[in-house]
Amino acid sequence: MRKIINLVKCEFIKNYTWKKWLVVILFSIICVVIFSEVMLSFNYNQYNFSWIPKETDNLDYYQKEVKENPTLKNQFYVNYYEKQRIKYQNISDLNILNEENWKYKLISGIFKLEQELFIIDKLIENPNINLDDSISPELESQSRNYHLILSDVLEEWNYESNKLERLKEEKFKLKNEWELLLQENQYYKYLEYSMNVLNKNNKDEFYKKYYSYFEIIPKNDISIYQKMIDKKEEDEYSILSLNIHQYSQIVISPIVSKAEFSEWERSPYANYDSYVRVQKEFIKRQKLKKSILEYSIERNKKQDAIDIMDDDVYGYQYKTPKHLVNYIFHFSIIVMLIVTLTSSGIVSREHSKRTEKALLTSSLSRGKILFSKFLYLIIQSYILWILIFIIFFIYAGMRLGFEDLFASKLVYFNGNVHEVNYILWILKDMLAYGIPLIAMLSILLMLSTVTLSTIVTVGISSIGTVLSIFLWHFIYNYKLFFLAYTPVPYLDFLTVTNHSENYIKTLSVIDVRPGVGLFICILYIVICYAISYFVYTRRDVKN
Repeated sequence: MRKIINLVKCEFIKNYTWKKWLVVILFSIICVVIFSEVMLSFNYNQYNFSWIPKETDNLDYYQKEVKENPTLKNQFYVNYYEKQRIKYQNISDLNILNEENWKYKLISGIFKLEQELFIIDKLIENPNINLDDSISPELESQSRNYHLILSDVLEEWNYESNKLERLKEEKFKLKNEWELLLQENQYYKYLEYSMNVLNKNNKDEFYKKYYSYFEIIPKNDISIYQKMIDKKEEDEYSILSLNIHQYSQIVISPIVSKAEFSEWERSPYANYDSYVRVQKEFIKRQKLKKSILEYSIERNKKQDAIDIMDDDVYGYQYKTPKHLVNYIFHFSIIVMLIVTLTSSGIVSREHSKRTEKALLTSSLSRGKILFSKFLYLIIQSYILWILIFIIFFIYAGMRLGFEDLFASKLVYFNGNVHEVNYILWILKDMLAYGIPLIAMLSILLMLSTVTLSTIVTVGISSIGTVLSIFLWHFIYNYKLFFLAYTPVPYLDFLTVTNHSENYIKTLSVIDVRPGVGLFICILYIVICYAISYFVYTRRDVKN
């Protein structure tokens, strides 16, 4: 064993000078920084309101129109665009990020009420006013707002006597309530108000048309939302609030029966068994997220079970340094590229330099020499991966704070949520996520042994590594399902465990669940190493 370890050391000495290590470290730092900044630049909680000024430019047009032709429609649009400018100025002043924000909902609701009140006032002034204005062709798309508001008011009014005055009173009262909530600027009061209104008036037609401006809370989640009210959460974006919103948005859909499945007009699944297979994976993942979120809500803790790019959650993602460091598993591709460029000649280089004979005439058997080379590839890969992890850890801590990185990680196993050491958990996952990487290394070793060409080994291994990024796309869209039974698409195993879109599509056709993928990789390790062993131990060595 000591001789094997010495051979591994010799491989490091041959392949890595201090200059090469410096280049590798600098390259790793650059990759980590660029990747981190790209991920941090994404803000799925933020809506782009940059188009707003273009919409409000129409005010000038209607101000001119109303002077020449003071119809109700033209008057409406002068009021509409004046109020719209105020609406979006308020959105800007309050730094509202997206349309899910409770203040945005109230401001939008107030804006709608103001348009309805404007129409009601005009109808009260003159019940016989002409309502059927012609639509300007150049502004036909904008005219729909007038007709929608007008039809809503007319439907509520129904031309009943004294109904307009009652409507005005009710809408004005509602507008004042919402303006007061905005002034108080307390999120829990808005939640409390929403729950009271929806509970007391769930059969009231007047409130039903304004449901979209309230916080619609699923019945099963009322007790969880009540926690925010009990704790008087002022901020919609506190950790407790964000965790609760995430919990509410994650849906677990039950598996339908075979009879119900057969009634679907269109299905992305090959058959019912494929549907069940995919759905079981989804349910397993959703339950994991829900359990961790429940634990986080109960103890008001941050969690990283919900990725910052998670499609299940909109408007309430948050970023912790753990979220960044978790992407270390994507860097198995970078590790494989570095190993390919530095060590593809692990066997072929000795053959070309005529140093192979001296090595094979040593006291070690050929099998042990080959094993030491494979062991070197594995150790080198994990050293590089851990090096990148350290760089990630430091950079994420510098950008988002080190405190969370040293806090425990919440994980779900054996039916319960546990708090574990985050660093040890990452290192543990590297062992499992590294199986596809080792499979790729076994292919590299086999190519170097069989072809005795460094160029061929570099070429094939590099192409395979780069293609692994897009391979699930090609597998599904071009029906190349046989590639799913190779280790290449599993190299970035995080795309599998995170249920990337094209992986799930492939899973709907063939059974390539994560466990199956790891089994395929282990099988390739055995086969490729066996081929390498057979060739290496039986090849004649010439001078």
